[in-house]
Amino acid sequence: TGGTYPSDAIQNAEIPQDKLLVEDGNGNYTIEDKADYSNLQAAVTEAENKYDATKKYTKTSEDAFNTALTAAKALLDNQNITADEEEENHTIASALARIRAAIDGLKELADYSKVEEQKEEVKRLDRKQYTEESLKAVDDAVKAVVEDLSVDKQEKVNDMAKAIEDAIDRLVYTTIKNPTIENPDTLDNAASYVVMLAIALMTVLSAIVMYKKTVTE
Repeated sequence: TGGTYPSDAIQNAEIPQDKLLVEDGNGNYTIEDKADYSNLQAAVTEAENKYDATKKYTKTSEDAFNTALTAAKALLDNQNITADEEEENHTIASALARIRAAIDGLKELADYSKVEEQKEEVKRLDRKQYTEESLKAVDDAVKAVVEDLSVDKQEKVNDMAKAIEDAIDRLVYTTIKNPTIENPDTLDNAASYVVMLAIALMTVLSAIVMYKKTVTE
């Protein structure tokens, strides 16, 4: 430590774990103090213990978590930063701050199952049956859904599902359905009624004609 050594002088040298062999670009080497990686290692272990693969997390928090963890592991795999470099650049300290923030920020995803159920109901709608205005209310309710909310916002997610459901319930038909078209039995009954009415009318007219004839005679 504290000197410069040619490559042949350090070929078989044993370098302590807290030291780094640094090449100066000219084939000569110095032995420098290695930066302290212990806190970063502890944070990585904490992060790996906290992450539960059986749970669903918000995409935002999980992406930040994975990015920070990957960067921290890369530093631990290399461990080629000297103490002087760390004091100047704070590379390890920055990675440590990011992974701690990512651990604190990892949030479970809220349950969106009710929202998805209502979205499926919307897909099954026969849109030709409803007015544009009432359909727009449904579409607006779907568009208003905010994705990727954490479990502490579950009530808001439930409200979004209810808004879609309410909009579906308030859909307005474009025309009143004609039961005589949709129900053949009703159509047959109506036809019979018209025939009977015509017969009755003809009977009344015949009676009137006969009465006038009798009075005239």
